[in-house]
Amino acid sequence: MRPDNVYGQRNPVDIEREIAREREWTRTVLERGVADIPQSEPMVESGENVPASAEPQPKVPPIILPLPNMDEDENEMDDVIVPNEDVDTMMMLGKHYIFNYITKQVAKPLKGIPYHYKDVKNYPMEEQKKWEQACKEEIKSIEDRNVWTLVDCLPDQKPVKCRWVFAKKSDGRFKARLVAKGFSQIYGEDYDETFSLVTCFETVRLLLAYACRNDWEIESLDVKTAFLYGRLDEEIYMEQPEGFKVPSSSNKVYRLLHALYGLKQAALAWNKELHKSLLKLNFKRSKSDPGVYIFQDKSGIMLFIVYVDDGLLMSNSAKLLKKKKTAFLNVWEARNMGPVKEYLGFQITRNRVKRSMVLHQHPYILKVLKRFQMENVKHVCTPLPAGYQPLTASKDYNASPTV
Repeated sequence: MRPDNVYGQRNPVDIEREIAREREWTRTVLERGVADIPQSEPMVESGENVPASAEPQPKVPPIILPLPNMDEDENEMDDVIVPNEDVDTMMMLGKHYIFNYITKQVAKPLKGIPYHYKDVKNYPMEEQKKWEQACKEEIKSIEDRNVWTLVDCLPDQKPVKCRWVFAKKSDGRFKARLVAKGFSQIYGEDYDETFSLVTCFETVRLLLAYACRNDWEIESLDVKTAFLYGRLDEEIYMEQPEGFKVPSSSNKVYRLLHALYGLKQAALAWNKELHKSLLKLNFKRSKSDPGVYIFQDKSGIMLFIVYVDDGLLMSNSAKLLKKKKTAFLNVWEARNMGPVKEYLGFQITRNRVKRSMVLHQHPYILKVLKRFQMENVKHVCTPLPAGYQPLTASKDYNASPTV
């Protein structure tokens, strides 16, 4: 068996046996109920029957745990609702049942942000105009980058659906993102490789500590509509977005020439383009962390940390950092964030006099943790006047900068 086969390092027969055992276990749990299953009873092997009990068991109605309907947006979230009394059953079943329940709890629509495109009409006229303008800006970005072309749908081609995703940024901007429903893609037909390299959180914390201790310049930037730059090798078609269908060609579909958010291979396609551009700027990829790029010459050393479309720039030379950042902005349309204040969901407070730095969690992270009653949260986080929560805190800043 080759080590690079599609089954990984496991024998296909073992995988089939595991699938059969899981199906039998699911049937057992749903038919008999959690309370009827002894704790010491082992999982049944493939092809064997469930051992009969000495006493006749009363018929228990099967517990129905609905899965999300991926075809209709209106039912996508409602279908995941599961009563709290069925959590034990979901834990017994495992896999997508408990995952869907957790996803429902975490991904509840936020107040003041439309969940569907049609929800925009329920907001005041002033906000409606802002959301509509955000959608128009997204469509303009897509068309300016020649992401798609309008064509007739082939008889044997099933186009991918899409939806609008809305958000309010920390600086108050209204943001709309057109996202393809990549879960309908078929492996081997319209996508192949999907894994995209990103830097590790531990690397970010370590380099921030090092740069802070040595008083390096630290700045950040955000590439606008980064995924739209990725080139597609596959032939993918997508339906026209809601609210922006071409009146005279409503039956046509878009053929995607570049990647779009939501596609399976979108992150990988963007990472390839970014990697090529950084090599042209004479950066070298780190062997220990592929999300870190290094440039060094007589003027100094500079690090470029990449996490999808968020970049973190560090250098011991302000002149070198400005030079390389300008060269990068000439290649990519990016938002220059200046000295780092926020990165990867953390608010960053820096004290250059004491050479210290504190990372603060966003409040919504704590809400998610508390929702699942994680007892260790109170040991990790302590209140701050600003309303954020620090991950760690060091009293001796000169000896150990907080990162």
